[in-house]
Order: sequence, then C-alpha cells, then structure tokens
Amino acid sequence: MASRIDNALVTFSKNIEAVNQLADLDRGLIDQTIQQLRDRDARLKTAKVDNPRLLAGNTLTNLENIRRNDSLRPGFQALVNQSAVLLASYFASGVSQIFRSAIAGALEHGPSTILEQHELKFTVRDVKHMGGDIIDAIPDLIAEGPGMSFQDTKSIQRIFKDYLDIDIPRDEVTNDVSVVLALRHVLVHNGGIVDRKCLRQTEESLPRTFRREIKLGQSINFNTEEVRAVGATMVEYVQRLANGCESRY
Repeated sequence: MASRIDNALVTFSKNIEAVNQLADLDRGLIDQTIQQLRDRDARLKTAKVDNPRLLAGNTLTNLENIRRNDSLRPGFQALVNQSAVLLASYFASGVSQIFRSAIAGALEHGPSTILEQHELKFTVRDVKHMGGDIIDAIPDLIAEGPGMSFQDTKSIQRIFKDYLDIDIPRDEVTNDVSVVLALRHVLVHNGGIVDRKCLRQTEESLPRTFRREIKLGQSINFNTEEVRAVGATMVEYVQRLANGCESRY
C-alpha cells in the first residue's frame, strides 16, 4: 500500500507545482523575455555593436518597469483565480487516491465494521470493466459511490473516520484548507462573491492563518503568493493523511 500512497503523493505534489507555475505565468514570461534581451545585448556588445537601434535599449527598460510594477497582474487575475480553483480540484483528487489506497490496505489487514458492511451497487457492465476481479475494484466502487465526497474537509474527516478509523485533527492546517475550498465554491458558483453559506463555513474554520477576515458580499481574488501558500498547506494536509494511513495499514 505504501508504494501506492507514495505515488499519489508524488503526483499531487507535481500537480501543485504546475499550478504554481500557472499562477505566475505573466511574471515567468516577462522574466524569460528580459533575460533573452539581456543575453542578446551582451552578445552584440561583445561583438562591438553599439548602435542603439540594434540594441534592446528602451524595450528592455520598459519590460523591466512592467515586471517591477507587476503591470500585467490585473489582466491575469482571472488566471490566478482559476489556479486556486485548480488547486481545489487537485486536492480532491489527491485525497481520493489516498483513500482508495488505504481502503485496499484495510481490506488486507483488517477492515472496519462500516467497511465490512458497506453495500456495493454495480451493474453487469461494471463487472465487465472490472476484468473479473471484484476485490481489486472495491476501493473504486466505494470512493465513487453515493454519499462519498472529497470536496470539503468535513466530508473527508467523516469518510476517513468511518471507513478507516483515522482521525483528522481540526487544526489550523485543516481550517486553512477548508476556507480555500469554500472560497473555491464562490469563485465557481457565485461569481467570486462571498455568500452566507461561504461565510458560515469560514466562520466555523477557526483557528486559521489564511484569510482571517472574510465578509459577506466580499469579492474574492487570489494572488500568486496565496496560491503558493495554499498549495503548500494542501500538500501538508495530504501528507499527514498519508502518514496516518501508512501507520495504520
């Protein structure tokens, strides 16, 4: 089981890093262009070229000012917000993979009562797709069944406790993740405006370090630094979850 969980962690960490790069796309492009122009100027000057019309000159200065002032940020704000949305999707997928791997381990080493009594519902077509090995398909059948959700920390806490007897502490890490998932919901479904449901969820998520003050009707925008911090917190949460599963099974 450990190897399956390790693979899930590696995949999740790579996905988080890809999101970090996406959230910083404008800065990365400008930095790359500035460096290329500097290298080009250096080569020309080495070749004794001093004609201002052939050197980067004002173009390089303008780009450096754009980078220094983050002038492209407003135009890329939607991309940064979508990076936060993508983080939440990768988080749910990563937790789901950890759960499936742990279920496989629990079936081998002693399933909980709820896991043993869990009723599976599937069709003949499902059995055909299993390739005849129903035991190997059980983790997927459970994870994809009714009432199973990895979209919020309360559901995750309940699922891991019921099926795997693993306790997830309700601390700052969990609460930070919970707030991000709530904000992701309003970005996708409410035009980025905090509604009463989101406010209720965030008010319950204390103590926390991320976005300590959130108000009803507030317009939500993420910045790149927040995306990186959120990604690191999610990695910590998933790593702790994996450690708990590995120590038990």
